[in-house]
Amino acid sequence: MIYKMKTLNLFSFFFCFVIYYNNAQSDFLGLVSIDHGIAHYSYYDSDKRAPKLIKVDAQGGVIETYLKLDDGCIENYRFTWKFNKNVSKLVLGEEVLGTISGQRMSGSCYNNTAYITISGSNNGSTLLGNTRPAYGSLSAYASRAHAINRNNNNQSNPLSIEIKRSSVPDEGYFTIRIASTTDASNKDVFDYEIRYNYKKNFTQTNENRTVNCFGLYDFGVTIGMLEYGSLKNDKPSFLVGIIDNSIALAKGVGCIDTSYLESLKSRLSVASSSKLFYAEISSYRQRLPAEILSNCN
Repeated sequence: MIYKMKTLNLFSFFFCFVIYYNNAQSDFLGLVSIDHGIAHYSYYDSDKRAPKLIKVDAQGGVIETYLKLDDGCIENYRFTWKFNKNVSKLVLGEEVLGTISGQRMSGSCYNNTAYITISGSNNGSTLLGNTRPAYGSLSAYASRAHAINRNNNNQSNPLSIEIKRSSVPDEGYFTIRIASTTDASNKDVFDYEIRYNYKKNFTQTNENRTVNCFGLYDFGVTIGMLEYGSLKNDKPSFLVGIIDNSIALAKGVGCIDTSYLESLKSRLSVASSSKLFYAEISSYRQRLPAEILSNCN
């Protein structure tokens, strides 16, 4: 057990060293902002509008909108995009994967649909009043995902994002675009763009967490104590106190998910024996290094 505690603590020290070394040595593209608004398409601009709902962050987003035809028929749509990792930081040689999806929520109008797509900086940005030129620094691709296709099905397609350079460029962006397709004579139209903007080695203290390495080491110590205490069948109330300390340390580190510890605390609080939890606490301790590497780097 002492060996296990030392192993986790040594990992904590090594992990912090790796973070420091990587931050000092490796260039990256850092997310500066996420802009969104009506997309520019000259003869439709006056008829465009914002979506009913928009939520967007570094993990993905969702837009809900509608299209109303001249005959009064209305279709409601929901579009989503999801990344397999937080895109606040893009590094050379890494491909971000994910999905874009379109869904018709209600309505069934003739000759009408809408779609979502993703493009890199090589395609240019068409945000109304804030366009940006095309240049090949950041590649993003996915086939269009329609809210409804010719087979009357919703669609979901894979996406990929990657720095297509031999070195990290000074800046870059990629765009998510949602647009309607209908009869050209119809007055209502929807065309909206979300743009993720990047700069080389850019960080934001309010968005990018700084790992507290002293707190990480102490967190490792408390998890070792928790595991050892359950092995000895210490009083559950005693281990609850250790969990409280562990949660406080985890929040101080800034990148450790505390949901398991909070669940364990609630169950231990009404338990008659702590030894019943030894196996799951040991399993938690064993998977912590991989979770820390994934969430804190």
